[in-house]
Amino acid sequence: MNTQNELRAYSDGFTSRLDALFDELGIRRHGRGVQIAEWTGLSPSGARKMYSEDRPPGSSEALRKLVQGLQKAAERTGIKGVGESQIENFLLHAGPNPLKKAEIEKSVARKHFSSLGAVTQAKIYMLIDEDGKKRGVNIFDDITPDQLEVLIEKISEIHINQNLDLNSIQMIEIVGALIKLARSNVLI
Repeated sequence: MNTQNELRAYSDGFTSRLDALFDELGIRRHGRGVQIAEWTGLSPSGARKMYSEDRPPGSSEALRKLVQGLQKAAERTGIKGVGESQIENFLLHAGPNPLKKAEIEKSVARKHFSSLGAVTQAKIYMLIDEDGKKRGVNIFDDITPDQLEVLIEKISEIHINQNLDLNSIQMIEIVGALIKLARSNVLI
């Protein structure tokens, strides 16, 4: 899309779709204009005007930068697997919110942990804590909340799918390796 007319042809409801993405990312309504300006390189007044006129940015380059900013923000909040093209298509053409879908998939992963009994859930937390004590750190302070959630999900999934006893040497080694990944903020 090279011209504003081409962008405008697809943009009815653009701002409401952009708001839906911002809502999923937890970006406050008050700071959205500044965030748009920061991502796109538009002036703050230009970003507010674009936002209030319910239209995409005037250039395809600014739209690309906006989409990239949204995609990177999604990754930072733990929403993985959403491509720039999905975000751009949603902004310009409507359809299902790709970040909401990713959030649903993220919560579905929680099924492993939530299917376990309270004693098994507690054992998983104790395994994580014991590994931290071996390393001389408080794992729960050392890992981001998102990484901790993914770590717990992965341990639960392996415990269920591989039928591994939580106290087995294999499982303790797996937990240690997963914690190393989580501490590096790369566990997905």
